[in-house]
Amino acid sequence: MFATRSLRRALFLALALSGCVVPLHTRGHRSPEPTKELGRKLVIGKEAPLDLVAEDGTRCQTSKDRFERTKIGSKVWCLWSGDPIRDSRQQTVAR
Repeated sequence: MFATRSLRRALFLALALSGCVVPLHTRGHRSPEPTKELGRKLVIGKEAPLDLVAEDGTRCQTSKDRFERTKIGSKVWCLWSGDPIRDSRQQTVAR
């Protein structure tokens, strides 16, 4: 009985800890999905087919109607994706 109980505890502990491993080095590894952030940002460019470009370099994919209605220089709420450019003075060419 005692051996069965300790075996169960050891098995439970091994299973519980197997999902808790944290990698020590993540440099050079990127997640397959770009980060996404809901927010209101200044649009500095529009790129075909349906991407709005914010001043920090993040992008938002919109519907055709919203893409056509959005004016460069306006602020829009969107689910922005991609890594922002650290230096916000760097700009893309407005189309």
